Amino acid sequence: MGLADEMRGLIERGEYERVLELGKAAVLENRLGPDVVQALYGMTAKLRSKCMDLATKKADSGPVYQGLEAILITANELTGEDMYGCRECHL
Repeated sequence: MGLADEMRGLIERGEYERVLELGKAAVLENRLGPDVVQALYGMTAKLRSKCMDLATKKADSGPVYQGLEAILITANELTGEDMYGCRECHL
């Protein structure tokens, strides 16, 4: 199993912090290939959705939201996305 497949499995299990660790290691080891970036995009999309869901339920000030948001912010740094998922429209 490759790194991207491992990351996708972890994402499905909700192990976002572990995925982030693997993504950071991939950057340091110069292994951040297109398949790994796509896996990270999948995670940021999932996290963005979870954060939006919590926000619509007025639950965007608790530790669960803050933890997910912190992971999303760091993952966005790896992918070059902003908080809305845009990779090209940093205004």
